[in-house]
Amino acid sequence: KRFEKDENSHAVEILGFTGQVGNILGYLGVYFGLSLTTRISQLIGSGDRATASHLVSDVFYLTILASSIFVAAFVFVIPPFLKFVGTPDYMLKPSFTYLVPSLVMMPITNIATIGMYYLQSIGNSILSGCVKIFTYVLQLALFSPLFLFGFNVSTTFMKIGSILAGIVTAIVMTILMY
Repeated sequence: KRFEKDENSHAVEILGFTGQVGNILGYLGVYFGLSLTTRISQLIGSGDRATASHLVSDVFYLTILASSIFVAAFVFVIPPFLKFVGTPDYMLKPSFTYLVPSLVMMPITNIATIGMYYLQSIGNSILSGCVKIFTYVLQLALFSPLFLFGFNVSTTFMKIGSILAGIVTAIVMTILMY
């Protein structure tokens, strides 16, 4: 609704061309989250809570490090990938700049994913689902409407609501985990 009357926003095209890249950005957090869930559950089941506690911290730090390295490398892969999926030349720069905030904040938003998987690993899947719902409510009911309609952000920052919801979730989950 925010961009339907702005012919120069190209919001739908940007979302279409960057959709797969957005999915790929989330896979690293899912990878570490699944690894965490598998191993922590096994350690807790065998009664080794001390090792499980240390492993959570190690995965937390490894996620930040790997995400930072991934972002640094992926910045160079995005333009050729956008070209490969058929992004027209006039849409390359807007599509890339749309992805920059997601890339920059990826280490922190992956921590939100790790937090949800942590809850699953300790056997609290319902709370994990509630945290996911809380994140979506923050995004869809508060941050996205605020930035899109309140601050009238450009297409470059139309994903800022999702990013902020992930940051809030990451901060809350980190505080609760530690």
